[in-house]
Amino acid sequence: MYSGKHWILLAGLAIAVGVLPAQERSEMNSFTSPADVAAGGRLYRPLCSNCHGQQGQGWPGFTPNLAGKLHHVSTDGDIYDLLHTGIPGTDMPGFNLSERETWQVVAFVRAFANDLGQATGDADAGAELYRDRGCINCHRVGDEGGRLGPDLRATAAVSSPDALRQAITDPNRSVHPRSFRARAVTEQGQVVEGVRLNEDSFSLQVLTTDGQLVSLDKTKLRSFAVVSDSPMPSYQGRLSDKELDDVIAYLARLAAREQ
Repeated sequence: MYSGKHWILLAGLAIAVGVLPAQERSEMNSFTSPADVAAGGRLYRPLCSNCHGQQGQGWPGFTPNLAGKLHHVSTDGDIYDLLHTGIPGTDMPGFNLSERETWQVVAFVRAFANDLGQATGDADAGAELYRDRGCINCHRVGDEGGRLGPDLRATAAVSSPDALRQAITDPNRSVHPRSFRARAVTEQGQVVEGVRLNEDSFSLQVLTTDGQLVSLDKTKLRSFAVVSDSPMPSYQGRLSDKELDDVIAYLARLAAREQ
């Protein structure tokens, strides 16, 4: 689904370690009933959601979107095999799951889809609002825009109109740990705040709000803290109901192109 150092499903539990040999399988998934999809969700959530999100949206720059167009695999069988072999040379391991469990996870992943088709509003007006209200400074669509927030195509592809409305008007309602920010004060008193990109016991790299990559020596900081609230401002009261509908219609159009 992804190449290079990217991966598809990353285990959150020690149930899957290393690279496992592929299991023999049928060509077709026989476990696609609503009960099987629900069972796949119960497996997916503890194993995969920490890295790929509850709805498979991924975390841009870290893990790919599972609800959009899948890269380097085309069939359910390809996904099945990948779950058992992992991706050698990456952090994607093989999973020690039974044939039924694996197919159920495949069914759950295939069930990811947006339901934005019912979104009302003017998508063209929403696109203008996206630019005029500064969303483009933090979010990107493909290769255009900022990189502090997630790619909106991937986000919209796995979101409902209500979920998007909530994210726009109440961004602190749900903040993933990968979106937590770092705030540091250097020995010279300079305040550096932004997205944590790389961190170990002694050093830290931060992507600041103006797009600068700053490397810091943690042993030479006056203070260091992790900020867990969302960097995105609330647009409650800053957008009318119609404007919210227009923005969501624009996101729905992006999602349709991502599928």
